[in-house]
Amino acid sequence: MANLKVSIIEKVKQADGSWTNVTVKLPKSIPGNKGLYLKDRRDGKFYLLWREGKRRVYHPVEGSLSEAIRAKEQKESYLASIAAGLKVENPTEGTTAADDCQRHRLVLGNSDRER
Repeated sequence: MANLKVSIIEKVKQADGSWTNVTVKLPKSIPGNKGLYLKDRRDGKFYLLWREGKRRVYHPVEGSLSEAIRAKEQKESYLASIAAGLKVENPTEGTTAADDCQRHRLVLGNSDRER
């Protein structure tokens, strides 16, 4: 079975000056799809982490935590599509926009309803 899980890692500077990677727990969003609470809206050095076989793959995400969460969802959709045998472009290479990912979800949803 293919690995479909993507994690968000944040690079954090410790008190002694060294850098460490910390796994980010996904925060709860405001009810009604209104985004994240103020305490969870922050910028940082975020990376997506997934596995290809036994190899760990890190991909940097520019911007805020909400952008990292969006990139994580896109990458998980991409991995699920590849596992299902679909040929889609890789979102981490910058060749697929969020609208394309949403369009793929709608196409998949419509094809399931037609059966």
